Amino acid sequence: MRSVPSLAAASGLVAGLVALGLAGPARAAETPGDAAQLAFGWTDMPKQSKADTVLHSRFALVNKGKAAVPDGVILSIRATRGLDLTQHFSNCEYGDSKWYSYERRLLCFVPGAVEAGAAYELSSKLDVAAGHIAYKEWLFAAALPDTPANRAELRGDAKAVKGEGPELKLNRLPEGAPDPKPLGEDEFIFANKADFAVTGTRVKGAPGQTVKATVEFRNLGPAWVNELWRQRSITGLAIDFPAGVEVTKAPAHCAPPNPPDFPSEPGVDYTCFTSYIVTEDERDAFTFEVRLGKKAGTAKGSAGITAAPIDPTEKNNTAELVFETAAEGSGTGGTTGGTTGGTTTTGGTSGSTGGSASGGSTSGGSTSGGTSGTSGSSGGGTTGGTSGTTGGSGGHLAATGTSVTPALGGGALLLVVSGAAARVAAKRRRG
Repeated sequence: MRSVPSLAAASGLVAGLVALGLAGPARAAETPGDAAQLAFGWTDMPKQSKADTVLHSRFALVNKGKAAVPDGVILSIRATRGLDLTQHFSNCEYGDSKWYSYERRLLCFVPGAVEAGAAYELSSKLDVAAGHIAYKEWLFAAALPDTPANRAELRGDAKAVKGEGPELKLNRLPEGAPDPKPLGEDEFIFANKADFAVTGTRVKGAPGQTVKATVEFRNLGPAWVNELWRQRSITGLAIDFPAGVEVTKAPAHCAPPNPPDFPSEPGVDYTCFTSYIVTEDERDAFTFEVRLGKKAGTAKGSAGITAAPIDPTEKNNTAELVFETAAEGSGTGGTTGGTTGGTTTTGGTSGSTGGSASGGSTSGGSTSGGTSGTSGSSGGGTTGGTSGTTGGSGGHLAATGTSVTPALGGGALLLVVSGAAARVAAKRRRG
């Protein structure tokens, strides 16, 4: 198993990231200017925990403006798909995020004036449940004045269900009490693991025949893995073809050797990249068209996962590529190989037929890419887009919104957005 080349080598190359399609869809900030006067968020949630646990956290609201908010506020909480907000209050709506299908959304409409300079706590702690798929999760919170325009803006056309529990209220803190300092945006890490696996291929054909060879990447779970902040590929497959086997057509998500600013290790013919989101049941197939050699015989190559974050199981991280060239006149008509049945797999995932549950919503992110609901569900994926891996069999590269197409027209493979640009993109997520 090879280590992944340094991604820092391509940092700052924003144009390349856009060309790759690894960046999420751009969107306008959903909070109007007056929202800056309202600080809403949690006050005591631990940054690190474990999966399959429930965090009970206090949430607070502070009006930092010089004027009261007279007609109540809208409290907005968004959580990534490994988290769930389990309590259902009668003045809240639960459903999909307006923006991304990998987020869930809670909107609460709390009546009553919010006085200038005043601080409030919610009448109940909020339970944030981390499901069995939780690993690297994000939570966002914001408050806006309750107006028809703000309601329409926050709801969008995302589906939601009204809660049936008690009413959620704001309790004013005593004057002179310490500022609760609510935090409205952060990343949370939950101890978990994922099992990445690669399945090789076996193909047969006549000398000089062009055949298809498919290499498959899978995540066997239980965790989903994402790079929502940096928005770069989670991992790649380093693929070596044997001598005499010529690649005539490579998948769109695979880079030839030694692109500028992203050098391959010796012997790597292609590196194929995943999306910046790998769901707990991800399945991405990379299909090459290759021309067999002119001499009869069997030649072997290899495929290996370049990096496997939170993957303690390495035995299925490599696989063989077997190419059998029949002798002239042997009668073989040629066989195009794939990953079906897991042939020629080193510890691979033989015979698996599962596909990713990530649904691929429209490019504007307005419809959900999966099943919303309790944490740990297999719903949700990146937002829309239809670009897929050649010969793909499901997964984010084939069905969801990250069109991971390397910008190879000028020989460039640009992977990582600069830190400054990433922070600008993250600020758009507020609310």
